[in-house]
Amino acid sequence: MKEKTLRQTVTKKLPVFVFILFLLQPLMDMLSFWITELEVSNLPTLILRFGVLGLTLLAGFCISPRKWIYWVAAGIIAALTAGHVFALSQFGISDLFGDLTNLVRVLQLPLTTMCLITFLRENEKCYDAMKWGMVACLLLTLAVEVIATLTHTEPHTYFDGRGYIGWFNNTNSQSNNLCMLVPVAAVWTYEKKGWKSPLFWLSLVGGFTAMYFLGPRLSYLGIGATGVGLAASVLLIDKK
Repeated sequence: MKEKTLRQTVTKKLPVFVFILFLLQPLMDMLSFWITELEVSNLPTLILRFGVLGLTLLAGFCISPRKWIYWVAAGIIAALTAGHVFALSQFGISDLFGDLTNLVRVLQLPLTTMCLITFLRENEKCYDAMKWGMVACLLLTLAVEVIATLTHTEPHTYFDGRGYIGWFNNTNSQSNNLCMLVPVAAVWTYEKKGWKSPLFWLSLVGGFTAMYFLGPRLSYLGIGATGVGLAASVLLIDKK
């Protein structure tokens, strides 16, 4: 009975959890940036990333009717970790925190995807929460790029001063993020509010501006692909 009550409680709170989970991603990246800038230990970021991933897995395990999938994932994690430890024993450790952070990044995508599938199956409101979470991530990213530029804390994409990346370390990752966030945010806000939505125009114009000025080729070329995808998506929405 207690397990059923816990499952119902967690399932009810899933949309809020999913929204926060998405919003935490750029926040953790910004924290990593400032820790690197201030030359402080990466331990807080590492603990936070482990904690977020662990909490996500715990929520997915609690509500999933297919718990065997999580036990299989646990076995795979154990095997990967054992292999990782063996490799470290052979080649040595040069940066423990950096190494563990990279391990979390490798595990984060498949494990988070597995949990999101569980969340979406158990509570359909998680679809809206996920989309609004991506809109919030895009707006936060754009705001950070503007603030970083105005406050002259902008690290720039390239060493010669070109490109505006904001408080983020990895230029290619930011390019990938923008290429994914812009179409989802623009189409979702258009679908909800139509052409008159300020959020739609902010997502569209702000997103494309960031993709143009960010610098890396990936985000620049992504403007064409995203533009075609947006046009097709808007036409499909109108037709529907």
